[in-house]
Amino acid sequence: MRALVYQLSSTVQWMDNMKAIAHKADAIYEIGPGRPLRDFFKTIDVNCMSVVSLSAAARIFGTNN
Repeated sequence: MRALVYQLSSTVQWMDNMKAIAHKADAIYEIGPGRPLRDFFKTIDVNCMSVVSLSAAARIFGTNN
């Protein structure tokens, strides 16, 4: 119970978590109509590709469907 209370009441380390993900990932892809993550990753000098449509996914991932 103490761990749950701590987790719910502690601050979120968003930037540290995103930096850790970017450091370990081969690529970062944002899927959906908006681009908030791409803009965020740009502020920490990490490339994030946005996939906003099926045609964009085909270009990025090299599929012909």
